[in-house]
Amino acid sequence: MYTAGGPEGRVTHHPLPQTHPGAGFQPTPGTVGARDHHGQRSFLTAALLSILVGSFGVDRFYLGKIGTGVLKLVTLGGFGVWWIIDAILLLTNSTRDAEGRELHGYAENRTIAFVVAGVVGGLTLLNGFWFPVFLF
Repeated sequence: MYTAGGPEGRVTHHPLPQTHPGAGFQPTPGTVGARDHHGQRSFLTAALLSILVGSFGVDRFYLGKIGTGVLKLVTLGGFGVWWIIDAILLLTNSTRDAEGRELHGYAENRTIAFVVAGVVGGLTLLNGFWFPVFLF
């Protein structure tokens, strides 16, 4: 902030207040070097979408891959093959979003994703038909 008329009639300079987001942020102990996940997509969300409704391309839409999401929707998950491949790629953490960023939360949530995949896969084998169809 600039003001006129200092002690001798001069323009004096006062520092501008820091008003940008995060101004004055002091990291708490133990968070130095912690990753900011702002803007990153969640591994668990992508995996659950892929396992449960991936044949409709919902996982691709979530990852920002709109073109292949539409193609996957029209072909019903590449007649099931594309759906299985995408689920495997997600479960092995080999999938990135449309901007090339890795999905966050793999280490913390992979057990949940594998359990859901096992249950859905097991029920699919028992029924002889893709299990999530019966949820609708």
